[in-house]
Amino acid sequence: CFLVFSTSRQLAPVLGYLGSRQKHSLPDLPYDYGALEPHINAQIMQLHHSKHHAA
Repeated sequence: CFLVFSTSRQLAPVLGYLGSRQKHSLPDLPYDYGALEPHINAQIMQLHHSKHHAA
């Protein structure tokens, strides 16, 4: 019983912090998606930046 109370008291600041976090926004790339071709395909760059990083 004491362990549960102690643990919940320790977690309260962490849970408060997580609840107050704001959503972030993904900045635009400073270069075009196709700028890294032929090493990285523009379509892959667009998919990676707009879908993967937006998650």
